[in-house]
Amino acid sequence: MIPSQTLPYLSVREINALAKQVFDEHDLFQSVTIRGEVSNFKRYPNALYFSIKDQDARLNVVMFLYKQFPSYLPKDGDDVLISGQITLYVKDGSFQLNARQIQRFGEGDQLLALQQLKEKLLKEGLFDPSRKRPFPAYPHHLVVIAGQDSAALKDITFNMERRYPLASLTVIPAKVQGALAVESIKEALRIAFRLNADGLILARGGGSEEDLSAFNDESLVRILTTSPFPVIAAIGHEINTSLCDLVADKRASTPTAAVELVTPDVRDLLEDLHHFRQQSISAIRRSMEWIKLPLLRFAQHPVMKSPYATLDIQKQKVEQLKRDMHQYISWSFESTSQHVLRLKEKLMALSPSNILERGYAIVTNDSGQVVRSIEDVLVGQSIKTQLKGGMITSTIVDKKKKE
Repeated sequence: MIPSQTLPYLSVREINALAKQVFDEHDLFQSVTIRGEVSNFKRYPNALYFSIKDQDARLNVVMFLYKQFPSYLPKDGDDVLISGQITLYVKDGSFQLNARQIQRFGEGDQLLALQQLKEKLLKEGLFDPSRKRPFPAYPHHLVVIAGQDSAALKDITFNMERRYPLASLTVIPAKVQGALAVESIKEALRIAFRLNADGLILARGGGSEEDLSAFNDESLVRILTTSPFPVIAAIGHEINTSLCDLVADKRASTPTAAVELVTPDVRDLLEDLHHFRQQSISAIRRSMEWIKLPLLRFAQHPVMKSPYATLDIQKQKVEQLKRDMHQYISWSFESTSQHVLRLKEKLMALSPSNILERGYAIVTNDSGQVVRSIEDVLVGQSIKTQLKGGMITSTIVDKKKKE
């Protein structure tokens, strides 16, 4: 409520305070969104100061950074939407817009389209962790795609030389901003994919969302998925995540961080080699000590102290074994000879001639087969009977079985 005027006049401060009260209490001014062109933009540590204008008017804007920091920083000439509260500065009677949110005009549609594309690629599995490939522990050849003479490229080449000069680096320059950026990066990728490399660094090094828009292009994202080797994206800072960041095998917030993620530090390698050398030396010394003990014990053996005396002892043992062997062979031969003679006597006793000497006879038929039974001959058949001193041939006139 504006108080009634009791004096014939009001001070400048009072009228400005009353105007501020109107702005502060009216709901219309508590939350407004205004479109305009950015002019006279200035950034300070704690606040952003600028104005927005159209063809007919201008409005001062302030955004205090201790409350929040915008993801998008405007520049002179940008067509923007500013949301905030209208208030009046009592001291000089000027009113301004205390901004809470800044976005480019039409950005809402762009963000919606980007979000829809992101969800589409997500459903296709292009961002799945299972697709992510590791970089080799010790790469031999890396490819870099970045803006020619850009700060990002300088950071990468400097840090590669400082950190891991063992790897070769192939730089393929490309436009990374503007209308020609998408086709330029795609052509650079086609060239890179024909190389025999261990990995690819795609770098830009930050910028506004508009600056990074090329890295949200669907065709660029899809060609990146066909890379024959792992890809690390160093496109934006932590607050800017592009679709290329999401589809890459690794993501780095800065080009320097990209180098650190895909290469070891040669100083660490040298330290590891030194540590390994010390361990190897210690292991060799322990092995030598382990081998030394049995060698020392062997050195105390009599054969090492007096080899000729030991040799004589062994020679005597050999001679004794030789005598024992000759004695055993002689005994074995004699024993075997006696056994053979006994076997010979037994065989001679069983020989046919000796059987005939004892009055026995051997009967064979006319085919020469021995007749063993009366069943083996027939009446009228000729047989031969061998006796001591000769043989009788006879014909069977009768045969009679034993009853």
